[in-house]
Amino acid sequence: MKLKLGQFSRVRREMLGRKSSGREKAGSHRIVLLAGLILCLTVAGTLMLSQPGTAQVKKGKRFSQKGVCTDCHELKEFKGKYQHKPLKDGDCSVCHKPHGKAGLLRLQKPINELCADCHKPETLGLDKRFKHDPAVKGNCVDCHDSHASDNKALLKTSGDALCFSCHNQVEFTQKSGHGKLDGSCSACHTTHGSDQLHLLKTDLKTLCRQCHQTNDSAFLKAHKNYPVADQECTSCHLAHSSEDKNLLGQSIHAPLAEGNCEACHPAPTDTAAFSLVADPKELCLTCHDQGDVAPEGVHAPVAGGQCLDCHNPHNSSETHLLKTRARDLCITCHTDVGTQLTGSTKHAPSEESCLNCHKAHGQQKQKLLAAPINQVCLSCHADVGPGADREIQHSPFADGTCTDCHVPHGSNQKSLLIEKTDVLCFTCHSEEQTKFDKAYTHSPVHKGDCTACHDPHAAKTKTLIKMSDSALCESCHNDLFTMPAQASTHPPFMDKECQSCHDPHASKVAKLLTTDKDSLCFTCHDNLKTEAMTSKSVHTPMIKGDCSDCHSAHWSANPNLLLDKPKQLCLTCHKEIAAGLDSLTAHYPAAEGLCLDCHAPHFTQTASLTRPEVPAQCLTCHDGTDKDFKSKHLNLPGDNLICTKCHQPHFSENKGMMEKNEHAPFSQGDCSVCHPGSSQQGEGSK
Repeated sequence: MKLKLGQFSRVRREMLGRKSSGREKAGSHRIVLLAGLILCLTVAGTLMLSQPGTAQVKKGKRFSQKGVCTDCHELKEFKGKYQHKPLKDGDCSVCHKPHGKAGLLRLQKPINELCADCHKPETLGLDKRFKHDPAVKGNCVDCHDSHASDNKALLKTSGDALCFSCHNQVEFTQKSGHGKLDGSCSACHTTHGSDQLHLLKTDLKTLCRQCHQTNDSAFLKAHKNYPVADQECTSCHLAHSSEDKNLLGQSIHAPLAEGNCEACHPAPTDTAAFSLVADPKELCLTCHDQGDVAPEGVHAPVAGGQCLDCHNPHNSSETHLLKTRARDLCITCHTDVGTQLTGSTKHAPSEESCLNCHKAHGQQKQKLLAAPINQVCLSCHADVGPGADREIQHSPFADGTCTDCHVPHGSNQKSLLIEKTDVLCFTCHSEEQTKFDKAYTHSPVHKGDCTACHDPHAAKTKTLIKMSDSALCESCHNDLFTMPAQASTHPPFMDKECQSCHDPHASKVAKLLTTDKDSLCFTCHDNLKTEAMTSKSVHTPMIKGDCSDCHSAHWSANPNLLLDKPKQLCLTCHKEIAAGLDSLTAHYPAAEGLCLDCHAPHFTQTASLTRPEVPAQCLTCHDGTDKDFKSKHLNLPGDNLICTKCHQPHFSENKGMMEKNEHAPFSQGDCSVCHPGSSQQGEGSK
C-alpha cells in the first residue's frame, strides 16, 4: 500500500473530524500512527531507489562514502597489459556480490557458471568429445587470472610454463625436441576441447602433414621409401621430445634401429607395404626363442601369441617396447588389481611397476611372480623375518604365505592388511575375542591394534611381544617409570612383573587388575588378611579392600608406598581432626603428623587402632612414675590409669588436653570431695 503526501493529509483530516468515544479515538490514533509509518517507509524507499549503490554502504572512515568499489580497490592493484572486460568497465558487480565475508568477496554464481554467462561453452569447444580437465571441472582460474594479466587470454603465465604446472616437463624437454616449435603446446593442441584425442587441433595425419612434406625425397629416404603419408606418425615417433634425434623412444625394435623394415613388412613397393609377412606370433618367434619367451604355462596373452596387445612393434618410451607404463598396461586386463591400487595404502613396487615383482612372461600358476611369493616379499622386507633375537615365528608367517594376511597391491587398511588388524587376528584367535569382551580393555585392544604390542611376524618371546613385558609397558607408560632415587617401590613393579597385577588385554576390574583389589593384594600379603580377620580394630579402607586409598601400587616418594605424608594422608578422611588441629590445642604427635607413632595402619587388638593399648601407649612418652605426674593423678602411677577417660587424644579446648565437660570439683582441683583422704590437686582447668 502506497500513500501520496496529499492522500495522507486527507485521511488524517477525515479521521480527526469524526466524533467518537474514547475507545474509537484511541483506535483512530493508532491508525494515524500506522499511516505515518507507511509514509516514512515509502519516502525512505524512494530515496534509496533514487541513489543506487549508496544506501547499502556503511558510513565511516573504514567504508566507502559513495558506494563505488574503486574507492577502496584501485584499478592499479590489478596489474597487467590485458584486463578482464568487467574490470576495464569498472563493473565489479558482473562477477561479485556487493557484500561478503571479511577478506573475501563472494561471486554471483559458481565460477564455471559465471564464466559461461559470457564465454559460451560451444565457443570454447566445451561441446566437443574430448575436454581439458580443468575446464570440465570448472576450474577456469587454474589457468586464467580473473582480473588482469600480461598474457593474452588472461593466462596466468606465458608459453608452456602454465602447461608444465600440471604436465611433467621431462617428457617435453629431452635432448631432441619436436621440430622448431620451441615447446609451443598450442601449435598442435586446443586449450579447452576437441573432437580429437589429446585435444589435437585436427586428426593426427593431417596435423603432421601441415609441417612435414611427405613427398619430399629426403623424407622418403628417411623412411626407406615406405608410403608413410597415410600412417600415424606416432606409431614410430614420440610426439614431444626424445633423447634420440629422430624422436624414437628409449627402446627401439632391432629391425627398426637397423633400418630393416622388410624383416617384418613386405617391400615398400608392395600394395600392402605395411602388412606383416607372417602371423604376429610366428613372426615374433622367428627371432625370439619360444623356450625363453613363451614356455608352457606362460602368461595367457603370450601363450595366445597376442604380442601386440602389450608391445609396440617399432619403439617405445617404456622398456621392453611396452605400449605404455607397465602398471597402466597390466590393469587394463587385471582390473581387480586396479581396484586394489585405489586403496588408501598402496604397495610402492606395485605403484611403480608390476615388473618389480612379476615377470610378464612368467608362469600362470605362480601368478607370474619372479620367485615364490614369500621369497619375493623377503627380498625387500628382510627385516620382518626371523633372526638371532627373533627366533619365534608367527605360524602364518612360518607356514603360510604373506598373502594370507596382506593384499599384495593395495588396501584400505594399514600395512596392506586384508582386514582391520583385530578382525584379521580374530579369524584365528577367536577364543581371545571372547576373553577380551569385558568392562575394561587395554587401549590398543579397544582400538583393535594388536600390533601395538605384538610383532605379527617373529619375536623373541612365545607371545610375540615386541620387547620384554616391562619395556613394552614403559614405552607407553613412561611416566610411571620416572621416580626419585629414594622412592619406596612395590616389588612386582621393581621386578618388572607388570602382569602379576595387570591383565594385558582386558579385565572386569578397573586398571586392568587381574582380580578385585583386596584379593589381588592379599595374594602376596596374605598374612595381613589372616590377622585382620581376628583383630579387634581394623582400618576402614582395609575392611573395604581399598588398599589404594592409602598406598601407591607402583612407587611413592613417601615410605611404605604411602600416597602422601602420614598427616596429610590421614586427614583426608579424618576431617574433624583436621579442623580441630587448626583451631584448638593440639596433642604434640597429632600436630606433628606422627599418626603412626600411636596408631597401627591396618589392624590391632586394641580400640582405635592404638598400639600398644592405653595407658601403655601414652606412657611411651609420659613418665607415669614421675612425682609430678603422680601428684596430678591421685598419687597413682600411670599404669593404673585409663588416660582417655579424662584426656582427648588429638586436640582439646582446655589445657592439659582435658575433655570439654569437667566435673566441678575436678575442674576446681579438689579431688578430696570424691576421693577422701586425697590431698592432691587434679589436672582440672583451675
